[in-house]
Amino acid sequence: MGETQAEATTQGMDIRNRRHFPANLVIGGAVVAVFIVLAAAGPWIAPFPFDQFDMRARFAPPGGLHWFGTDEFGRDVLSRVLAGAPYSLIMGFGATAISLIVGVPLGLLAAYHRGALGELIMRTVDLMISVPPILLGLLILAVTEPSLWKTILAVGIVYIPIMTRITRSVALGLLVEDFVVAARARGEGAAYIVFSEILPNAWSSAKSSPMLGHPSLSRPVYGLPLPFFSDRRCRSSGSARNRP
Repeated sequence: MGETQAEATTQGMDIRNRRHFPANLVIGGAVVAVFIVLAAAGPWIAPFPFDQFDMRARFAPPGGLHWFGTDEFGRDVLSRVLAGAPYSLIMGFGATAISLIVGVPLGLLAAYHRGALGELIMRTVDLMISVPPILLGLLILAVTEPSLWKTILAVGIVYIPIMTRITRSVALGLLVEDFVVAARARGEGAAYIVFSEILPNAWSSAKSSPMLGHPSLSRPVYGLPLPFFSDRRCRSSGSARNRP
């Protein structure tokens, strides 16, 4: 009877432990959820129209009427931040997805095939890194029609070389591990080793870099002039004070 109760108690503790989420995950998820809710509800909760001019309230400090103050044209900064938040989130998550989808496979291939293919990939990456990000983004956008999605593509392409180098660095360290050596001894093919053995172990390090750098993924867009956007409201929250 006592053993049965002990087993039941142990099982209950195991269930509670499995349902327990780390505090950093809960806090981070709550912060992201708040930003997503604010971005989704921004146009409806903004205290003023984002493009409303009030020259008598130019450069007003933060206060009860304007929580974030006003810009050089008297426009409410909080309203403009809320109006630009959806574009900032779309920009960051879209560029992150592109850099992961393209950069991670390239980094894995460059690490596994360290011959001509690996050299070709890494020298191309070095060439792209040598170009300033803002210049590369302007070059991509200058030859295409203005569009938010093309801007996301341009920013994602800018960060593909960084993701490729990070993934290659992590994968090179995993190639000498015992589980990779065992997979080669079993006669597994390159595709299996890369995507079934190396990728799952490198994924945590690969995905953390763009997530931590999410704010910087939309930073190159802050300096782009308005003609590159087809919608005049397409302002990221970080460029709320920029001129129209």
